[in-house]
Amino acid sequence: MDPLCRLLDRQAWRRLALTLVFGLATYWLPSSQQQAASVTVSPLAERWAVAASTAPKVLPVALLAGLLAAAAFGALPAHAQIPADAAAAQVVRVVDGDTFVADVEMTRLVVRVIGLDTPETVAPGRAVQCYGPEASARAHVLLDGQLVHLVADPSQPARDRYNRELAHVYLPDGQLYAAALIADGYGREYTVGRRHAQQAPYRALQATAQAEGRGLWGACG
Repeated sequence: MDPLCRLLDRQAWRRLALTLVFGLATYWLPSSQQQAASVTVSPLAERWAVAASTAPKVLPVALLAGLLAAAAFGALPAHAQIPADAAAAQVVRVVDGDTFVADVEMTRLVVRVIGLDTPETVAPGRAVQCYGPEASARAHVLLDGQLVHLVADPSQPARDRYNRELAHVYLPDGQLYAAALIADGYGREYTVGRRHAQQAPYRALQATAQAEGRGLWGACG
């Protein structure tokens, strides 16, 4: 799914669609027909009408104006999927595909992502596993320097046996980091002990990635 689709909820899409439809109507209809149509419009739509009557008739400009207006008036909510109780974490360093170091409220933590297992690249005494470098590289792309959000899972302990903080990790666009890697075949769904909150959707993403031979599923046999 496109990242923009993940970011917009259904109501936001409806508002955006209505805004664009009215904008295109004012773009094509002569002003006399617009006045004859006694339709009650929102202030946002009125802005479209004014712009259409004064601006050059250039369709790409009209579409861009609609997108910018929708964003300005709240059709593009920021962090749409990030839970309210999430803790902000500034990523300091990526360890590998499923582990990173971050600062949370002036405390530096090693974070182990719940529900995700990527091939090893830095485990002491273990060889680099197939598709491990690719998973680590993808982690750098998504995490380096980012402000992410951490959410604990009541079904899981606060820390693992290596004293790493266990958390679901949300990217700045609201997407779950583990979901992004599993969907593209950079890692597997991973459950230790009790079922975690995202087990079912992660397994569904993994099944699709495996069926389509994405990432490690195609490269590692």
